[in-house]
Parts: sequence; structure tokens; C-alpha cells
Amino acid sequence: MPTPDTKPSLPSRFRQRALKFLLILIVAVVATLVLASLRRRTEPTYQGISITHWMNRSQGGSHPGNDVVSAFGTNATPYLVKALQRTPNSVNKAAWFAWRLLPRSFQIKHYELSPVDILGNKATAAGWLMELGSDAGSAIPDLGRIALSNGDHLWRCNAVGALGGVGYESPEALSILTKLLKDKNVSIQDCTALALGRFGSNGTPAVRPLMEFVKNHPQGTPYNGILALGQIGPQATEAVPQLLSALRDPQLHGNALGALAGIGSNDEKLVPAMLELLQLPAHSEKVQAMQILMKIGPSASNAMPFLENLTTNRSGVIRILAATTIAQVKAKPESSLPVLLAELNAKGSADNVFLQVHLPPPQTFSIFGLNARETAILFLGDLGPAAQTAVPKLKQISQQPRAHDLDRLLAAQALWKIEHNPDSLLPAITNFLNKTTGTGSDAFPMHLAFSTLRDMGSSAKPAVPILVQFSNQTTNTWGARKTARDLLLQLGEAAPLKTKP
Repeated sequence: MPTPDTKPSLPSRFRQRALKFLLILIVAVVATLVLASLRRRTEPTYQGISITHWMNRSQGGSHPGNDVVSAFGTNATPYLVKALQRTPNSVNKAAWFAWRLLPRSFQIKHYELSPVDILGNKATAAGWLMELGSDAGSAIPDLGRIALSNGDHLWRCNAVGALGGVGYESPEALSILTKLLKDKNVSIQDCTALALGRFGSNGTPAVRPLMEFVKNHPQGTPYNGILALGQIGPQATEAVPQLLSALRDPQLHGNALGALAGIGSNDEKLVPAMLELLQLPAHSEKVQAMQILMKIGPSASNAMPFLENLTTNRSGVIRILAATTIAQVKAKPESSLPVLLAELNAKGSADNVFLQVHLPPPQTFSIFGLNARETAILFLGDLGPAAQTAVPKLKQISQQPRAHDLDRLLAAQALWKIEHNPDSLLPAITNFLNKTTGTGSDAFPMHLAFSTLRDMGSSAKPAVPILVQFSNQTTNTWGARKTARDLLLQLGEAAPLKTKP
């Protein structure tokens, strides 16, 4: 027999450790199941699954699906904030260890009992809050506290992104983000600059802080700050000299050119730099340079010889932009009509040059390309009644079943600007809203449909039934449904969003 001073034998010590480990494992499994059961009782559920476990199912920082977001609506907000506030701990780690030891069949069948994926859920919660947008405004104070904390910079960046996606109409959120431009961590500064771009013109008070950020960026790469100034738009005009300087930096050139196009300044000091770009071989440089020269107008007369050379370019988009820019420089917009009509009626070509268009804030840096005919339709609309001769062709495009949705909606928008007759354009919009969910490649056509209805004012009344149907369709994105709801309110119709499929 071992005496009291005798150490336990190796097998005995092994058994003690094994029993201790088994006990910990049992406790962890029981704790996991109890916590999961409590979450199901305390959190709202959809299809028997709590908000936390819907986040567990999502990957890559996106929300778990339109129907799930719609099912919970804004009721998800406090639970999403809580997910951003959670920090990993030993209990959660032990629970995951125990969970992975369970049979795979049990894991699949009872996934709703799995431990919380604390780190993965942070990114998902941020994406979910951004989808809810300003409807999740109650989260702003908590998001601000997380963003201003001394926690892990990746967690803080999630909160910063959500703050931009939720608070783009909030002076409180703008104030918090402006402070964060001077955070000690450069990653937080960059995340903040990107988030400020979502504010659009609401971010005007942040223009000078962003200019300081661009000037003093610790690594000399203020890409996001430059993009944000472009998103703010004409209200960021005072940043033009700084952006013109950035245009000469090869690293910053592309972002600076895009920002100058977004601001749309009429500053004639931009002309020499744009003339240089018109002579470069890259078509993308010419396209953006002409977009900028259009805004400058008659003060860009020095560009006329270069623009006239481009009217015979092989690219239809380049020809359209050259003709339209010349018309603006001459202060005779209607003089571009012959070229626009020719491109509208031209047969398809292998042109690989596109006019880049952006979704407006609070969307962030989503770019779509328009081909020559689509570009012609866009600019014909800008001519208004002067483009009356284009109406028959535009009506044909808007009513053609096989035409792309983008073409039909561009034509519908142009028809409204030219003749203000809702009967000729509403069918195209109604047809589109009947079949879209507002995601992916439909995002820009969706913007066209809604912006046209917004411009129509009370003339959009006949669209009320389709807007009601669209806003009640829970498989559509929350953001698109929210826009439809806001349009209904503009038309005097009460439109609470349905939150159950």
C-alpha cells in the first residue's frame, strides 16, 4: 500500500486527469445546451432558430438572408449590438471544444444548440445592422462606445462600419466618426474614412477633418479618405486643390480622379490636368476626364481641340462623352443630340469601354458600367424636352420584353425627363419591381426605378399598388423595402414594413 508520502503511480495520475477532463467536458456540454436553451427562450426566433444562431449560420460578415432580416426586423437590433459587445472567454472556448467532440449527426440535427461563434458573429452583426440601415438607429450610442473603446481593432472596425451604415443621417454618429479619424490605430482611421463616405452630403462637416486625414495619413496611403470626399460630392469642393495634387501621385491617382468626378467641381484650375488625361491611351482616364470637363463648362474651352479629335474615336462611349462635353463647353447642350440619337439607334458593337456610374450614398462605392447605348439613353434624359425626337425609340426600348432591365429602366427615366408622361414609363418600372429582390446586379436598376418614381412626385400615384406589394415581400432586401416604404410615405400612404414571411 502506498504511504501518505508516496506519489500516485503514473496510471493513477492519468486516471485522475482523465476523470477531471471528462468532468470538465460534461460540464461544458451541459452549459452549452443550457445556454442555447436559454437563448431560445429569451431571444426572438424564426423557424425555431434564435438571432444568435442565425448569425452562427452566416459567413463572411453578411447578414443571414433577406427573409431572416425581414422576420426579425428592427427587433434584432439589441441582440446584434450584444453580439458586437461579446468577448471570447474560457467558457465559450471549452463549449466549442466539447461541441466538436459530439457526433457529427448530433451537430447537424441540433445546430441551434451549438455554442456562440463570438468572433464570426461580430462581422455578421455589423453586416446585419448595415442592412437595417437607419431603422437600427437605436444602436448608435452602443456602436459609438464600442468604436471608441480600446478593444481589438478588428472588433472596433466592425462597429465603425456598422456606425456608418446605421448612422448616415445622424449628427451623433458623424461626430463620433470624425473623432475616430485621429485614432492612434491607422486601421481604425482607414475604416472610419470609409464609413464617412456613406454619409454623402450629410458628411459635409467632415470635409476638413478628411482633408487633414488625407494630408497626414501615417502611411501616406489615404485611399479611403479620398474616396469619402468624392462620396460627399459637391459639398467637398474645397478639397479640389488637394485632390489635384494627389492626382500626380501614382498610388493615389485613380482614387483622386474618381473623387474629382464625384465632386463635380467647375474649377477651371482642373482643366490642364484633364487635358493631359485626354491624351493618354487609357480610355478609362479619358472617360473620367470628360465627366469632369462637362461640369466645368465654358471655362474648359482650351479642351476643344482635344475633344473634337475624340468625336471620331472607335468607342461609342468616348464619342458620346466628347460630343456631350463639347456641347457643355459651348453652353448648347442640345447640340449633342445628333450623336446621341446615332448611338441610340446603332446596332450592338464590341466596344469594351464603359461609362462608370456609382450608387449614391449610403451605398458605398458600388460601380456599374454603361455601354454606348445605355450612355446615350442616360444623356438623352438629361437633355429633357429637347430630346423629343428620341421618344419613339425610348418607348420601344422601355416596352421591349427581351430588353435588359437596365436598358428599360434607363429608357423609362429618360421618358419621364423628356415628356413627363407616367403612362409611358410605369409599365417598365412595375414589371421590374414584380420580379426583383434588389440584390447583386439589380442594385443599379433598382436605384433607377426608385429615383424615377421619387422624381415623379404625385404623378407616381399609380405605382402605389406595386410599391405596397414590393415593400411587403419579405424576400426582398430590407434596404430596398425601406426605400419603397419611404416612397409610399412621400405619396401619402402609410407603409409599415411587414416582418413575418
